Amino acid sequence: MVLMGEDGMKALLIEGLNDACRNIGSALGLFWPLLAMVVLIYGVSFLLATAWFSAETAASGWVVAAALTGFFIVLVYLFFILCQGAVGWHRRVLLNEAPGWISPIPKRRSLKYALAASLFILMFLIAHMIIGSFLLPIVAQWMVPMMQEVDPAGTVPDQLDAMWKIMLPMQIGMFVWSVVIFSLVLWLARSWLLVFPHISIRTVQPAYGKIKDRLDIPPGLVSALLVVYFLPSVIALVYMAVVPFRVQMSPWVAAATTIVQIALSVLTFLWGLSILSKAYAMAAADKVLYEKIEDGAPA
Repeated sequence: MVLMGEDGMKALLIEGLNDACRNIGSALGLFWPLLAMVVLIYGVSFLLATAWFSAETAASGWVVAAALTGFFIVLVYLFFILCQGAVGWHRRVLLNEAPGWISPIPKRRSLKYALAASLFILMFLIAHMIIGSFLLPIVAQWMVPMMQEVDPAGTVPDQLDAMWKIMLPMQIGMFVWSVVIFSLVLWLARSWLLVFPHISIRTVQPAYGKIKDRLDIPPGLVSALLVVYFLPSVIALVYMAVVPFRVQMSPWVAAATTIVQIALSVLTFLWGLSILSKAYAMAAADKVLYEKIEDGAPA
């Protein structure tokens, strides 16, 4: 059955969501180093803030340099671990491999995956910088008069209401800006979207660049990825528009919304990986043969 764009998008969304929910139990084994590092970072940050740091040490140049260096190293490691977990997820969906507990040391396959992901991220950053250089001066001119509406001598509720009126249109503008940039880059690079599942499962087959012309991009793939990627942002905008800012700032409400945002972000991330996996399975059916790695572990 040949699917048109809208039908293809719906099919990918439904199948991807089913896969994400069905395999959600595998996420802990695939991404446990990421969770462990996040817990460790919060623990170390708490110790530094409460026991080891003073005003003098915090202002020390070498302390700031060491903190920035450590932060950069941890960020790079988390990125590699995230890519390794994504490799395992693709293999779980496409090869039905039982992932188990993944190694905390990134493997070669995950490094190749990270290289491809880095190129995509670089494209988004360049597009943001180019478009931002034109839009930021306009946004600044628009924001200055609105900031003057906040009365420093007013009551806290009034100040919060004023900030809410400023932040909501700003968030909507940033959302539209992100959608335009992401859509443009994703569409221009659409022929390379399937490189991620290809890297994850290929063994003896040639590099993706040598076979991508044989793979037809399933209709609706770009639209499905856009829907999944921006779903948390849409829900957040609706939340901001409906709930007054003074309520959003309540500690219990803020904690609850943070938990919901994290859970939704995790789900949409796995959902997007499943959509890529399903699209690759459709495009590569009867065209590319693959062999399992005997030990079942991502290389």
